[in-house]
Amino acid sequence: MRLNSFFESLQDFFYATFEFIPVVGTFATYFFSFALAGFFFYWLSVLAKQK
Repeated sequence: MRLNSFFESLQDFFYATFEFIPVVGTFATYFFSFALAGFFFYWLSVLAKQK
């Protein structure tokens, strides 16, 4: 295997990986937003029970 073909295959791998990242990023943003909102409202309910 020539060194040129190795770097071309590495380029193809990273190109495919970076095409997939925006989809994961959008999902992660929504997931963490809803999770933090859920934990926030749970914490508010815990605080309300203490009064």
